Amino acid sequence: MGGSDVGSVAREGPRRAARGESPDLDGWLRCGCALVVAGVAAYASYVHQREFALQGGADEVSASLWPLSVDGLLLLATVGLLKPSGRGGRRARYAVWPAFPLGSAVSLAANIAAAPAESLRMRRSGRRGPV
Repeated sequence: MGGSDVGSVAREGPRRAARGESPDLDGWLRCGCALVVAGVAAYASYVHQREFALQGGADEVSASLWPLSVDGLLLLATVGLLKPSGRGGRRARYAVWPAFPLGSAVSLAANIAAAPAESLRMRRSGRRGPV
């Protein structure tokens, strides 16, 4: 599978259905599972980054927007890296490469920094964390 075929596996199910062929259940199932995992990860990341921003003294609105900007940068970088190279694609890809590790590092740092506060709050309230 080459670089231009990255999204073809995920789109195989919907494409078959559009052509009138029987849908590829395996392709749809993989897409659905990937969306569930991505949704859970996005929720956890959002909660941790928002907590991190609140700990840092941000107001409610800023703390709510912070995770969207950080994970949005990461999402845009990912889409830019997966996009097939076209005219001017090489220059754009060079601009996107630094955004990917930067977004990853900031997201990871915020999630790690907020984790101790979450566990401390759970201990104070008597709740147990995930096993």
